[in-house]
Parts: sequence; structure tokens; C-alpha cells
Amino acid sequence: MGYIELYEQLKAYPFFSLRDIRLLEPGFDRRRLSEWQDKNYILKISRGYYQFKDRDLTDLDLFYLANQLFKPSYISMESGLRYYNFIPEAVYAITSISSVNTKTYSTSLGTFSYQKIRAKNFNNYQIVNFNNRAFKIASPEKVLVDFFYLRANLDTLLAIESLRLDLDEVKEQVNIAVLDSIVESFNSQALRGRIALLKEYLSNA
Repeated sequence: MGYIELYEQLKAYPFFSLRDIRLLEPGFDRRRLSEWQDKNYILKISRGYYQFKDRDLTDLDLFYLANQLFKPSYISMESGLRYYNFIPEAVYAITSISSVNTKTYSTSLGTFSYQKIRAKNFNNYQIVNFNNRAFKIASPEKVLVDFFYLRANLDTLLAIESLRLDLDEVKEQVNIAVLDSIVESFNSQALRGRIALLKEYLSNA
């Protein structure tokens, strides 16, 4: 398979792997990938994933890639807060939750960060479909719970205020009863205290 044929076959994909190519041509010689990198036709991202040089990736593509780079995982933390417009700032790393390990990948597309939680709390995510693909992302409530669980410094109203949360968006999208139910599933007194402060902050705003 030549480069032009590969491009025509896979150009609709934001990125591809050797496995994707071998589904098209089982005997494909992986050394061709190195040749195409040297010719600046393709870029290696990380962990065996590549993209065409002329392909620009959207945030949703990067979320999909994050799910693929390290499994099981779902988008959460700062990336989740930004996705739901809970925070105003752009996020320069793609942040996820995993039930396996804490991990960071530095790639040609940026940093992909994964933080571990217990397997029993690896839940309350939803599937977002786009362009015949899909990625997993925490629900609005779970994004907040994940963030407050893993950020031990959010134990004062001043620290919560420093997040510059968009309170209208939080109040519109977050169901407090669902939030409380997720918090209880973690069985963490420290988390209960932080979320209680968050709810106090929201009610006084």
C-alpha cells in the first residue's frame, strides 16, 4: 500500500494506528511509517498513533484520542470543567480519570494526563458521539466530584472562589441530588466537607 492509497482510505480519521492499517493490508510493513515520517507526510503522536500532517484536530478529536491512549479512561478534571463551561480558562492538557494507574503522556499534540481513582468509583460518565466516533466524559456532577476528590487544597471558600467557576452554568447543569449521591459513593469524609463548602459557595453567590 502506498501513501496516497493510505491517505484516501484513512483521511476521514483524526488519527490512525498500525492496527488500522493492517485491517486494510494485513502484510503492511511498519517500516513504511518511518519513511513517511521522514518525508513529513505523517506525524507520530504517541503509543503507536499517527496523524496526517495536513490534518488539524479539534478538541473533540483530542478527547477521543485521550480515551484511546490509555484505557479504561474518561475525560474529567480540568478538561471536563472546561467542556461544561464551568471554568473560563483554556486547558492546555487533556485531563482524564482512570481506574488503572496515574499516567502522563507528552505527545506531539500536547500532554495527556490520567489520574487514578478506585474502580468502584469509575462510573457516572456519558458517551458523546461526533463524526461517527465517540468518547467518554464524566457527567457534570462527576466532573466536580472527581475534581474535589483529587484536589485536597479545595478545603476553604477562598480556594473554591479562586477557581472562578461560572456559577450560572454550574447551577443550570448540576443536579444537587445526583451530586450528593455520587459523593456518598466515595465514602470520604474529606470529600463530603469540600463539596459542602462548594454548595455553600453556590448558595451564597
